Amino acid sequence: MSNNIIVKIFSIFVFVTLLLTSCSSEDKEQEAPRTTTKNAVSIGILPVDECLPYYVAEHLGLLDSLHADVRVVKYKALSECRNALAAHEIDHYINDSSIHYRFFTSKKARLHRISQLSDRVIAADGEGYSKRIVEENIDSLLKLKRHIFIIRVEDLDVRTKMLVSNSVDAAILPEPWATQAKKAGAYELKIKPADSLALKAQPFPKVSNAKLSEALSVAKDSIRKYGKQNYYPLFQ
Repeated sequence: MSNNIIVKIFSIFVFVTLLLTSCSSEDKEQEAPRTTTKNAVSIGILPVDECLPYYVAEHLGLLDSLHADVRVVKYKALSECRNALAAHEIDHYINDSSIHYRFFTSKKARLHRISQLSDRVIAADGEGYSKRIVEENIDSLLKLKRHIFIIRVEDLDVRTKMLVSNSVDAAILPEPWATQAKKAGAYELKIKPADSLALKAQPFPKVSNAKLSEALSVAKDSIRKYGKQNYYPLFQ
């Protein structure tokens, strides 16, 4: 491992530590009382386009007004969703193989091909579909025994900031974070989806709840009418 890589990984550790410390010092937003019953279905959601209808449905009060008996719980990372499910704090969470991911290199790195990723640092989830996408796309380099470092950065906001600030050489991102990175000058690499996409997984396990479906339908109509950009502040 070269000295440059060691210095870069140490810098990344310091960057993430400082950023997470700053985030944790902020007061969490107080949620309004919900009119759900003890049998309400709890769904973990993430700040990604695939979950936006859930954010909007809650924001517009549709889950309450339509008596959907659903509670949405907001997380910043898939690992938080997995831990919450394991602890029986939620009933479902988004299936990451249903999320559309895009792969970028930092503006400073000036890398325009997968073959240029040798001795580079890539930010991704610690496990799951997005990491598989990265691993399968760099597989040819790994077979040549090239060194590539995939570091675990679960928080999507932190991952995006690390890419934009050139703290990592590359990162895999969903929307709207991908568009944010592209606007900041990151370069998008063409990638193949991971084999697990063949599972054709739904974003959430099917929940037989007509009221929830109605709430999401109204939310999607509102998104089409006012645009995603109008509702992205809900991700903050």
